[in-house]
Amino acid sequence: MAKRIIVWSENAVYELKEILEYFNIRNKSKIYSLKLNAKIQSDLKLLLTYPEIGKNTTTLNVRAILIDNYFIFFTK
Repeated sequence: MAKRIIVWSENAVYELKEILEYFNIRNKSKIYSLKLNAKIQSDLKLLLTYPEIGKNTTTLNVRAILIDNYFIFFTK
C-alpha cells in the first residue's frame, strides 16, 4: 500500500494561520493557538492510517472531520 501524505491547499494554510493568529491576539498569548495547532496536527495524522474516519459530505469524494469547533474537509 502506498504511503499517504497530507497536502494542504493554499487556502487551508491561510485559514489555519488566520485562526491561530486570531486566538493569539484575542488571548494575548500563544498558548491556546499552540495547543489547537498541535491537536489539529495530531488528529490529522489519524487520517493517514484511517482515512474513512471522516464523514461523507454532499460533495462527491469529499469527507470532513470535526476537530474542536472546526471542520477539516479532505479527499482521500
